[in-house]
Amino acid sequence: MNATPRAHPDPSEPVTSRGTPNGRKPVEAIVGSAVLAPSVSVEPTVGHSWGHQLVRVESGGDVAIYLGHLVIHPLQIARPGVHEWEHDSAIAAGPRTQYLGELADRGGLLLTTLIGGDGGGRVTRDGDGFRVD
Repeated sequence: MNATPRAHPDPSEPVTSRGTPNGRKPVEAIVGSAVLAPSVSVEPTVGHSWGHQLVRVESGGDVAIYLGHLVIHPLQIARPGVHEWEHDSAIAAGPRTQYLGELADRGGLLLTTLIGGDGGGRVTRDGDGFRVD
């Protein structure tokens, strides 16, 4: 039995130029900050990789932030400036410290899918670093 290879879109073609089979519009690239919904926005975060963004959810004075790859290991919370595997760890430490500090100061939630456990928690200051409770 001879199988006919299945046609796939050209992987070099940007996703933003393709439509979807059900007629929905293609993905739109977001450069910089953008409001996606009344309580949901994205913001650029430098240092980890080009084009990296966080997702911020705010409502009634409460805040939750998904930092994406700015936090991929618990040590990056405890000691935000010590990691060498990033595109530019010295630059990435700045936004990581800034956003963890904002969450600690506001009693906000860190959302994460990369560390394991409960998927995040409230950030508090712990010496020169932070912890998630």
